[in-house]
Amino acid sequence: MNEFLIAQTQPQPITLPPAPPLIEGGIIAAIAVYVVKEAVSFFKTKEASDDKLTRTLIEDLRADRANELKQQSEVLRQLKQSHDKIAIAIERMSATTADINTALQISKRNETEIFHALRQNHQALILINEKIDRLTPGMMTNGKHTPRS
Repeated sequence: MNEFLIAQTQPQPITLPPAPPLIEGGIIAAIAVYVVKEAVSFFKTKEASDDKLTRTLIEDLRADRANELKQQSEVLRQLKQSHDKIAIAIERMSATTADINTALQISKRNETEIFHALRQNHQALILINEKIDRLTPGMMTNGKHTPRS
């Protein structure tokens, strides 16, 4: 008889790496969830903060622009008032100049009339003197009349 000897060896069990204990896995999962929540919260807060900052900057720019426009409007209003005052002063000066020109023309006309009247009087006096000279030929000395004694 042939005897076969079959040696049976005990199969070696497959050794799996030790599974982390449930508590350690739970802690790791909890930490991961916490980190993710904190990251999401951080980015949400950062985005909200950025949005708030952007809105604040836009509001500040609008307020500054409105203030500048208000100041420019005030300057333009003051310039308009000055312009109106200057225009009124020019109108008054123009009217005064016209009055002065009219008065000057009247004065020149009166001066001319007086000059003509004086010239006529002078010519009349010359004629009278000539007449007197003809009537009294012996009374002149050096071209002047001398009173009779």
